[in-house]
Amino acid sequence: MRVSYDPQDIQDMARLVAQELMPLLLAEIRDAAKQQPTPVVRPEPPMGGQRNSASDVVSSKELQRITGLSETTLWRLDQAGQLPSKRRLSPNRVGYLRSEVDAWLESRR
Repeated sequence: MRVSYDPQDIQDMARLVAQELMPLLLAEIRDAAKQQPTPVVRPEPPMGGQRNSASDVVSSKELQRITGLSETTLWRLDQAGQLPSKRRLSPNRVGYLRSEVDAWLESRR
C-alpha cells in the first residue's frame, strides 16, 4: 500500500516536529555546555621510561620497504627462524617491533 502526502502536509509535519523537538535539543545543548569537560588522561609510560606507540611497530609491508626484500624472501627467513619474532596485532594482522628490526638489520651488516 502506498501513501502519498500533499507537500503542504509534509511541511506542516516538519514544522510541528521542529516546534516539539527544538526546545528539548536546546535544553540538552545548554546542559552540556554547563558541564565541565572530561580531562584527557594519558597512560603512564612503562618502567624504564620507554613508551610503546604505533611507530614502534613495523608492518609486513613496511618491513619489505625497509629491507628491500620481497615478501617471499621474508617468508623464507621467517620460516627458517631468521627474522625477528612477529607480534599479533589483530586476528589478521602482524607486526614487528621496530627495535628488534633495527637490531636484526644491524646484525646482518
